[in-house]
Amino acid sequence: MPLKLLVQLNQTELSLLEQAILVLQRIGFFQIIIPFILFFAVIFAILEKSKILGENVRSVNAIVALVISLTATAAVVVTGIVTTMIPLVMLSIIVLLLFFLVYGLFAGDLSRIGPGIRISFGIASGVAVALIFLHSANLFRYVSGEIIGMVLLIAAVIAVIATIVSSSKAAKD
Repeated sequence: MPLKLLVQLNQTELSLLEQAILVLQRIGFFQIIIPFILFFAVIFAILEKSKILGENVRSVNAIVALVISLTATAAVVVTGIVTTMIPLVMLSIIVLLLFFLVYGLFAGDLSRIGPGIRISFGIASGVAVALIFLHSANLFRYVSGEIIGMVLLIAAVIAVIATIVSSSKAAKD
């Protein structure tokens, strides 16, 4: 069967790499295997780093990560959201890296970036990930203008409070 599939794909004048990617796509590699590996790696790393299950329990962490990963992969909705999010997150990371590359080219040392810019990038990254999740989960249909206005108002209030608190700390120092 796989040989027949390759012969059919070969007739379309695609390169060998394009044919291989199409075969992987047809067998569900990108919809099942890649999300499973991602789930397992992230969950295992979190369990290892946080030591939730205790010290020196690497095999237990692996089993728990395996079970959670298999369960999450079996849920079609979860893998659908992840396979939609991955390209968008990768694009965001590439844009961020290109920004840092251009910044480093013209401004020099990246370690001299001030804490305000770092916090701004952290907030912007968090907002970008939240927007990518909302888009991937198709939740924008529930977002109305009133909700956006409310979120912007809350963000403005938090920004004003943070500015006042940071300026009062600077005045005391």
